[in-house]
Amino acid sequence: MVNLIDKLAQNVSFALNNFQREAARRGAEKALRESEQRFRDIAQAAGEYVWENDNEGRFTYLSPKWSKYWATPPRN
Repeated sequence: MVNLIDKLAQNVSFALNNFQREAARRGAEKALRESEQRFRDIAQAAGEYVWENDNEGRFTYLSPKWSKYWATPPRN
């Protein structure tokens, strides 16, 4: 009986840890989305040529001014 209760306590602890990790992951994703939106809002409001590349040199963001000047679709 003690072993079963111990195993149950371990399972509950594992589940609670998973819930905490999931909540932290969701919070981090939300913060990232908000940060990315602020970046795009600033880039658009600045009215300048703004772009972003990934580690392989591919464009991941082109500001509206960049897109208009080079006649390319905006990348968000």
